[in-house]
Amino acid sequence: EKSFNLAGRKLMVCIPAYDSKLNIDSAFALANLAVQAGNLGVKLYLTHLSGCSLITKARNGLVMDFLASDADTLLFVDADVVVNADAILRLMALSIGKDITAGIYPRRGMDRKFFLDFYLDGDNALEFDENGMMRVNRIGTGFMMIQRHVLETMIKNNPQWGYYNNVNERTDYAIFDLGIVDNEYYGEDYLF
Repeated sequence: EKSFNLAGRKLMVCIPAYDSKLNIDSAFALANLAVQAGNLGVKLYLTHLSGCSLITKARNGLVMDFLASDADTLLFVDADVVVNADAILRLMALSIGKDITAGIYPRRGMDRKFFLDFYLDGDNALEFDENGMMRVNRIGTGFMMIQRHVLETMIKNNPQWGYYNNVNERTDYAIFDLGIVDNEYYGEDYLF
């Protein structure tokens, strides 16, 4: 098994939680993560944004909290997504050298389908890297890891996305937003 050195990394776990509730299994996982991260030399930050009825605005606010820190990696964990410490650390290890990585989880609802749009290469085959990570076109944001430079570049290249956040009295950026692309309505995760 390949080993990954995570020492010196700085991870901010960002939890958008409309009703201020977090799954109890995820709460215990984050406590376990704090211990494991410390043992691996990872500096861990935990933050949340509760009470915001717009997931897009919550994600954008959490991005700005992340950029105000010295963390190098942002991890979104939606309040209704069940995670464990090992999955977070594994995703962090597999994110080395990658701009955006994500874990898959079932969407809410009876069908238990996943938010995922496969990438198929020229031979209509799935593409995997040397660590078993599958390339995708789009995936849900509820368990997504993003490197700092991605967000900084998006803001630098799109200053028109700036808007006044009257709660925090600062400028946030509409990195996560809704939109219509090719006559199809996209949520903030797929549009991102």
